[in-house]
Amino acid sequence: MAFVQLVALILLLLLITICSVAAEQEINKQNTVAAIRDNTQSSKISKLSLQGILQPAHVAFDLSSRPWNSKGTGNIILQQPSIAGVDRMTYSQTEEKVSLKGKGLDSEWLVPLTQSRRSISERRRQATETSANLEGGLITVGGYYTNISVGGQDVYVLIDTGSSTLAVISSDIEGRTNGIPFFNSSSSTMISCSSPQCQSNTCSSSLCQTNSCSSNQACCLNLGDKSGCFFNLQYGDGSGASGILFEDNVSLSGMAAKCSIGAIVNDTKGFQVGEALGILGLAFSRLACNPTCITPFFDELVSQENITDIFSISLSLSSGTLVLGGIDHSLYSGPVNYVPMENRSSNTYYIVASNGLSVDGTVLNETDGMMAAVDSGTTTLVFDEATYELLRSYFQSHYCSVPGLCPSAGSNTTWFSSNFCVVLDEQQLQNLPSISLQLKNNVVLSLNATDYMVQVQQSLTTGPFALASNSSSQVTTATDGGKSVRCLAINKLQGLKEISGLDMILGDTVLRKYYTIFDRQNSRIGFALSTNDVND
Repeated sequence: MAFVQLVALILLLLLITICSVAAEQEINKQNTVAAIRDNTQSSKISKLSLQGILQPAHVAFDLSSRPWNSKGTGNIILQQPSIAGVDRMTYSQTEEKVSLKGKGLDSEWLVPLTQSRRSISERRRQATETSANLEGGLITVGGYYTNISVGGQDVYVLIDTGSSTLAVISSDIEGRTNGIPFFNSSSSTMISCSSPQCQSNTCSSSLCQTNSCSSNQACCLNLGDKSGCFFNLQYGDGSGASGILFEDNVSLSGMAAKCSIGAIVNDTKGFQVGEALGILGLAFSRLACNPTCITPFFDELVSQENITDIFSISLSLSSGTLVLGGIDHSLYSGPVNYVPMENRSSNTYYIVASNGLSVDGTVLNETDGMMAAVDSGTTTLVFDEATYELLRSYFQSHYCSVPGLCPSAGSNTTWFSSNFCVVLDEQQLQNLPSISLQLKNNVVLSLNATDYMVQVQQSLTTGPFALASNSSSQVTTATDGGKSVRCLAINKLQGLKEISGLDMILGDTVLRKYYTIFDRQNSRIGFALSTNDVND
């Protein structure tokens, strides 16, 4: 009996020791993660608050390309980012922890790139889907925007499926001439700092950067004699916007809802895209906490207009269509292939699972559980560094006959390097392979060379793929005889996998080929071949 008790005591002590070691290892792991993330402060996505990542928070990718400055260097025009990277991301703080979840050759071949509220009518009405035209484009501005009406006044907003907040620049702030006059509008109602809608205990949030708090610790912003509920949108490239929350009537293509809107009083360089003076986030509500949580516009539209909880997007190079409440069958051909959303329990981003990447049928990486975000706010197809390097290595091992793809004598620069485009003729373009993305449910998204090597006009001087203003004289001869300037619409993002858990982001490079259905009602994403002319 004594022997049995001794054995039991030894086993108990061993169990306590194991638990203690495990706890210490977990603490060391968290410290290591904190150190790694702290060391990424100079990376493309380092502008994220470490507190926002390590504390209970969501990391919302809003990865839109931004215009780049140009700089001439001899016969090759270098394009260097005016901000830290071509992409941006936002994060929103909530009470639960997230569970995610851009070339110089010494030849003529390379040229440079860049809570539910009442209905307005106090009654629910059955509505069908409606369509809104999209302007902008992948090449010219790096994003797509549409016209909405706020309190009867029209304004363009960027369409973004990687964030959830509707925010528009306020025109009645000193120095502003465009936007919505929220503070002097008879229809807009400011959400005061003392309002129950202004969430208490948000002053401790890293997003609260006003040094003004209410008695119940709500995050506030004081403007003159007004004290409003503060919001703050931050992006990984250093851009951002902040201001005061308002309520107003918002309409889009014949449908309307009363909702919360961020009146932007401060924004950084790079926030505005093309003619857009704001952003319309179409992701789930759990991302709309900045730091006060609001109900996104589309959620309000579903509730107040009684439309189906689904929207779809069709993109071409320079235009597009946003369908709210349904599907427009004229915008695609063939079957719709659906992939389940992988974050159905948390409802944050639109994430689907991928099984890997292949080039002309050769599998480069076949790994179950890879994650891809479907994001209209991302201009290109984005890979984590490891996957991008696999793609580059395979291309340079098999297709060096294509000009500018592989290093040449005296230069290691190719169009897989940073910020250059290439001059190709049609035969050279046809020699490039197709790239296939394998998703769950055996859904394959295939891109051919004309999909991922976008054509850019020599005269283009703005947008993410802008050529330098003095570059036309250097490429005129090269583009004679049926040749064209082509830019690689695939990028890598440093730290993507480590910080977000994502392996890739399916941006506009993919969405302009595939009509994309965001079926929130059934927690799935549908892809079908778009009938848009992608080479317009």
